Amino acid sequence: MKFSITGTKLTIEIDLAASQGVRKSGGSTIVDSTRGNMRLGVPGRDLRLGLNLYEPIVVPVAVVAAPAAAPAAAVAVVAAPVAVQTAAPVAVQAAARPSRPRRATR
Repeated sequence: MKFSITGTKLTIEIDLAASQGVRKSGGSTIVDSTRGNMRLGVPGRDLRLGLNLYEPIVVPVAVVAAPAAAPAAAVAVVAAPVAVQTAAPVAVQAAARPSRPRRATR
């Protein structure tokens, strides 16, 4: 990454073919970075620049083909409604945390 200041213009030159590796999160590749904020060195001004140029890593999504035709009995079983009774919702409600009081508005 190269910087140049000519008059009141800042010019930044970055080689787009460069790579500084994959970010710690693994979600993108760093093309170039100032690695934090840096002072530009303009006389009489305290200008700082922080620049990150990155490219997201695209993970291909696998497509799973569905069977051509499912048996009629299987479709009927999947589509049939099932009634399930459980006491779990009552237990969850009893153990729920009380809500916090709202702050007074100004």
